[in-house]
Amino acid sequence: MPTIFVLRGVRFMIYPNDHDPPHVHAWGADYEVVVLLGNCEEIYPTLREVRGKPSQAALRMILLAAHERCPQLFEAWRIHHGYQG
Repeated sequence: MPTIFVLRGVRFMIYPNDHDPPHVHAWGADYEVVVLLGNCEEIYPTLREVRGKPSQAALRMILLAAHERCPQLFEAWRIHHGYQG
């Protein structure tokens, strides 16, 4: 599972052989958050799934990081999945 980047102890990962739509898994110490990437322009990253109990601050940080680094995350998805979107 390639880690794309780590921010404040949260690993942002893209799983090989994962399903569409393009998304990223953000792993904290005791939670996992799945964020849909959208297209990074008109459709911004949104929460898809939350497992565990991240704080509201952690959720905001994850969404902001996914938004700010959306092109990097989308390119990583494309490399691992061949997505042309």
